[in-house]
Amino acid sequence: FVKDKSDIVKWSEDEGHIDNGKIVDEQLIDGGAENDDIVMSKIIYMSDGLEVFGYMTRPADENTELPLIVFLRGGYGDEYWRETITGDGNLSEIARKGYVVIAPQYRGGAIGKDELGGGDLNDVINMIELAKNLDYVDADDIYLIGESRGGLMALLLAREHIEGVRGGAILSGLYSLLFNYYYYEGASRFYEKTIGLGTPAENLDGYVERSATMWANEVDIPFLMIHGKEDVEHCPIAQVYEFIDQMDRYGKDYEFIELEGVGHQIWDHPIKPYDCLLYTSP
Repeated sequence: FVKDKSDIVKWSEDEGHIDNGKIVDEQLIDGGAENDDIVMSKIIYMSDGLEVFGYMTRPADENTELPLIVFLRGGYGDEYWRETITGDGNLSEIARKGYVVIAPQYRGGAIGKDELGGGDLNDVINMIELAKNLDYVDADDIYLIGESRGGLMALLLAREHIEGVRGGAILSGLYSLLFNYYYYEGASRFYEKTIGLGTPAENLDGYVERSATMWANEVDIPFLMIHGKEDVEHCPIAQVYEFIDQMDRYGKDYEFIELEGVGHQIWDHPIKPYDCLLYTSP
């Protein structure tokens, strides 16, 4: 299942968590006859001492190394966990295009605490490192897809400069907690109490760390950004404009697609982000 576990162990020791990236269990998922062409599984693995989980989907008949897509979900806590990916057309659709897809579910709720770009980012990094050691993954050809909150996770990952990550796509993304704190009704109390950040006056650094508009100069991979012009509540499009201004200021590589008459939910739009990702390849 894993090429060489010693690589995972060494990386974990360097980070101070000997078990980071250790696979606890892999549970194959029966997708029925309509999914015979793909393999789906739930992977439970260690991250900062927690048993977290994520999903993996890949073509069933592929014996060569394939590009890796890291699918970063939206939502907060365990409320948005996928309990299974049977019938999840998004991940299976991507896998059928010739990708291995992983979908880390992040800590939170029943497993640790969701910090919205804090320790939960390690859950993503640990699953990426785990996946890079699989025989059928091309560790030098990795892309990120983040939707809503997952867009911020993708941008935070871009700051980590993970070897092999070549680009990403953001759908209806969250780009700035500072912006959303003041402009998304209901976000302030959630950030203060549920996530535990307090107010920007009490914890400005915590908000800045989660606001890509404040550190676009550190984003060194190209991004495709797709956003609905009518997304005026969950992730108001004005924060995308602010981020783009910063990307232009620092000469960063990106493509922006603005969808007229479309709100926050854009996955069903004819533009498919995984079809566009290859534009990021050098």
